[in-house]
Amino acid sequence: MESGLKPRVSCICPTYGRAHTLGESLDCFLQQTYHPRELFILNDAPVKYREVQDARLHEAYASPQRIVYVGRGCMVHVFNEAQFQTLGHKYMRLMEMAGGDIICHWDDDDLYLPGHIESRVERLRTAQVVKPDLGYVLTYDGGTWRNRGIQGNVFEGQLAYTAEVARRIPFQPGDNPCYDLLGRFDAAHLVDRSHAEGEPTYVFRWDTRFPHGECLTGDRWRQGNCDFSEVLKAGDVSGYIEMIGSEPEAPPAS
Repeated sequence: MESGLKPRVSCICPTYGRAHTLGESLDCFLQQTYHPRELFILNDAPVKYREVQDARLHEAYASPQRIVYVGRGCMVHVFNEAQFQTLGHKYMRLMEMAGGDIICHWDDDDLYLPGHIESRVERLRTAQVVKPDLGYVLTYDGGTWRNRGIQGNVFEGQLAYTAEVARRIPFQPGDNPCYDLLGRFDAAHLVDRSHAEGEPTYVFRWDTRFPHGECLTGDRWRQGNCDFSEVLKAGDVSGYIEMIGSEPEAPPAS
């Protein structure tokens, strides 16, 4: 991408009623240093399967569309729609919503350090697709989340690309759409897998069947070679968030 006006970044996040993990992913998005940015959350879980424990998401899961947060250079949208035939169809729907110059994948159960989007935008000034092959990995082991340090991975949660590439090589129906998309990017020799200063900025969580709140603060975030205690500032996040049920602040005048 050529330098000039700051590109708008659209983050796409499919979910299936997983509010117990999505709330933390949302916190990571709100703490990003880059703007303008927007997050599209597409939920297709039937009401009886929605594990709504996060007050910010409770009412959002009860309406077809709800803007969760409007702030300076930052918007979050939640869409509830009928269940999709495949995950590929779900990503295709998200791409219909996303109107940014850059597309960032945003997993509902993983974590992103505050400079994640900024690093992707910087890399995409000279690349078309960015997918570093290293990331932090957390595993749930014996009742504790453990930081396994930086590991090689094929996880697509840190994939980012330009909207122009997305139009040329779109998602397709299927059960593994992200790996399929990455494979077609690779076949076209478009993927930059190198690592810039400050990376990785992505934290993959291997097993998300268990509660996540226990891993937000304290010593469990200080295992391994990285201190994750500042990734999510537990208790301080409410200052960034318009609670569901109140009127969101108006976007800044253009």
